[in-house]
Amino acid sequence: MFISEIEEYASIVKKSAFTKTVASGIILSTLLFVATAIVLTIIGVGSNINERLLDAFLIAALPVLVIAIAYAPFYSKKVYNIARGFGRLVLEIVNTMSIDRGGVELVEVTPPPLIAVMKYMGKYIVFQKNSLSQGGRIYVIVVDPIEIEEHEGYSPTYHIRMVDKFVPKTVGKKIVSLNKAEVLFPEPGEDKVLYIVGHIASVIAKPDIKELVEATDIAIGVIGKAKEST
Repeated sequence: MFISEIEEYASIVKKSAFTKTVASGIILSTLLFVATAIVLTIIGVGSNINERLLDAFLIAALPVLVIAIAYAPFYSKKVYNIARGFGRLVLEIVNTMSIDRGGVELVEVTPPPLIAVMKYMGKYIVFQKNSLSQGGRIYVIVVDPIEIEEHEGYSPTYHIRMVDKFVPKTVGKKIVSLNKAEVLFPEPGEDKVLYIVGHIASVIAKPDIKELVEATDIAIGVIGKAKEST
């Protein structure tokens, strides 16, 4: 989703978080219902199977289901606010670094994490927020492709699998992790999904514009030097 559609992005993420919370409650309540029914049968509680099933539903399944349904609106609203704040933070970074807004994608995966992908200087930059808290740190990941496969059609997907790990670099007060990895995410601004084999450099930063821009510059510099040495 384009960086200009922050409100729509936050709404989609909110709905997916609501659905996931309720679905998780249903699955957990079903498992507890079955387990409780088995235990009640083994210890001989209840005069018949229908009574045991009713007891299992009231004792185990119903409370979990009620809690999940009651918690889902609160949690999804929290996700909406955090996702909207994340989108606005990414927009500020894009403006500060003069990145083309058409090459920025807010990926509508069910959080956590919150994901933004952008094209910059022949590389891809990923901002990944794993914590759904206002002050949660953000991973700045720079992807330098070696091989790219393009697959037509947009899909809100994101995956990184490490292939090789290299010795971390220390730049100032930042530790930069270097890896060779397989990466899957949407092509920013286009209806394509990219499968990339490449080198990545990642830095953890506070959700602060200045620090995030600095972390991005550091990661780009480190991965550039690593590429020159290979």
